[in-house]
Formats: sequence, C-alpha cells, structure tokens
Amino acid sequence: MAKNFFDLLGYSSDELADTMPEKIVQAFHDNGKDGVRVLMYEEMSKRLQAPLHIHSCNEDGVPNAEPDVYGNDQPGEPVKLIRENTDLYRRHGDPISSPERSPEPPSAPSGGGAARKRSSGAAGGGGGGGGGSKATGPDAWERRFADLAEFVAKRGHRPRRTATEDAERHLHYWMGQQQRKLGHNELPKDQADKLEALLARTKGKKVEGGGGGGGGGSSRKSGSRKKRAAADAGSGDSEDEAAAQAVEDDGDD
Repeated sequence: MAKNFFDLLGYSSDELADTMPEKIVQAFHDNGKDGVRVLMYEEMSKRLQAPLHIHSCNEDGVPNAEPDVYGNDQPGEPVKLIRENTDLYRRHGDPISSPERSPEPPSAPSGGGAARKRSSGAAGGGGGGGGGSKATGPDAWERRFADLAEFVAKRGHRPRRTATEDAERHLHYWMGQQQRKLGHNELPKDQADKLEALLARTKGKKVEGGGGGGGGGSSRKSGSRKKRAAADAGSGDSEDEAAAQAVEDDGDD
C-alpha cells in the first residue's frame, strides 16, 4: 500500500525538518517544492546509509524504468521506491494503490502524514537565546511552546529567521510549523488555544500583552482561523511557512 514518504521509511518529517530549518528555507527559495523534495531525499539517504532510487510514474501511472538516484555514495543496499502520481510512495515491487481509494487523512500532526512519530527535534531557544533544550517525549510540544512563550516574554518579539543564534532560528521555524497547523485546524484544542492566545498578543514584532500564552477560548471555526493564520503569515514568515508546507507535501498530498 502506498504511504507518504516519511511514514514509509519510518521517520518523522518534523524531526527531520527541525534539524535543518535554514537548508529547507534556502532550498525552497532556490527551487521551490522540488528543491525541498530533493533535499529530503538526500538527507534520508544519509540517515538510511543507503542510496535512494526513486522511480517516478508517467501519466498512466506506470513507473519509469530508470530511477533518479540520491546518495549514491552511501554504502548500503539501495532503497527502491516508486513515487505515484498522487505523491504517495510504495516499495518497488509492491502493487499500485487503487485510484478509487483516497489516502487516509493525517491524524493530528506533524509534518508528514498519518500517525507520525513525535520524537526529537532541535529545541527552540528560551528567553535568553542560549542553547535551548532537546524537546522529546509526550510533553515535547508543551516544552517547545514554553520556550516560545519565555522567549516572547523576555525579548518582546517573536523569534526571527534572520537571528544570529541557532536556537532562535530553530524556534522561529517551529513556530511557523505550528502556525500552519493552526490554520488547518490540525492542532489539539488546548494547544491551539495556547498558540492562538500567544500569537494574538504578538501581532507583528511587538508584544501587545504580558506573559507566556495561557488558555483562551478561541473560535473553532475553520474559516476564521484560516483567515487569522493567513493574515499572521504576512508578518514576514510566509516563506518559512511555505517551506515547512513543502516538507509535508510528500506526506499529505
């Protein structure tokens, strides 16, 4: 059965993206979604320590005989995948997916498709902009959000992509991912409320209120939430969010 790229290989796209936010944004800036896809292929071949052979399909859904090869210098046996026209993937030799059957929608997220693993990721640097902590385990989101809230409270603005500190840039990228999920109603209610309350206090680059982002009963209407998220993206984060979306497109299309 065809799956998204990351689920098929047993990896979390969030975990992968958190380790290389600037590379992803740069790849998207240079070559759009195709650039991000190539970057993901190359990075996954390193993690698998094996070349990736990707067979694309023609318009009739027939895999090309010659694959595109990524990570040819890796020592392991090639991992052979077929990329279907739905942007889902299957192992070479597995039967093609039924065109009548739609892929299952992703469960509560994370950038890359259904039932994703929420393991580790580069942490968002707290208020002082120092090292930041590794956010792992079931409470990883809460700790990352606490880093974001502390940063905003101490610095008086949201983390910036152009920051000189790695921790702040990583935190900025994580924030962009969560804004996208908020706009698509992919966050659990308690997380959505916390993030929405914090973002509402930090329109643009100036903090409108104090503290670190507690509850708040926001509207659950999809339309209004998407509009707010879209307006919020206009504050200079749109390219980062588009790059984050491109990472997930191999899982969500």
